[in-house]
Amino acid sequence: MQPQGRTALYRLYDAADQLLYVGISNNPRLRWASHAADKTWWADVAVREIEWFPERAQAEDEEARLISLLRPLRNSAPGMPPRSGPRIQRVRPGWEPPVAMSELVARYEAEQQALAATRNDLEACIAVEMMKGVSAHRMAKFLPWEAQMISKIGRNAGVPPLRPATVISVRRASGRG
Repeated sequence: MQPQGRTALYRLYDAADQLLYVGISNNPRLRWASHAADKTWWADVAVREIEWFPERAQAEDEEARLISLLRPLRNSAPGMPPRSGPRIQRVRPGWEPPVAMSELVARYEAEQQALAATRNDLEACIAVEMMKGVSAHRMAKFLPWEAQMISKIGRNAGVPPLRPATVISVRRASGRG
């Protein structure tokens, strides 16, 4: 005969937060040791949750309701229809960001998109000026980037060099290299 007093309802989840098993016991730790000894799926258990009920009958009713509703992967109750269709995913209660934080995140993301668009426009403008013959060194005096960065922007945009290289390799000129 089962004890009729205070009874725990426990839920076991895997690392992906999928409900594996729902059970009840007056001594959950002892019951878990039993599961560990004879259930091959016990190694998959990553999270254990316990909810206590003052009467065993209440815990039994809630266990039957949860098994029927949530269809845990490892429960096999008599008369339970075969699993089919998507499972109901559990949503753990927890912290949710305040509305002000969500609004700031949305504003930040919009500003980042606008900033990226502005940078693309600026780089296009730099490329146009470099095509007209303005050097990266001259533009660097007015822009927030060094001449080397501006030259790179020009190269990426396909701007040809302003003048041919003045240093010629001796090896290349003599055909030795």
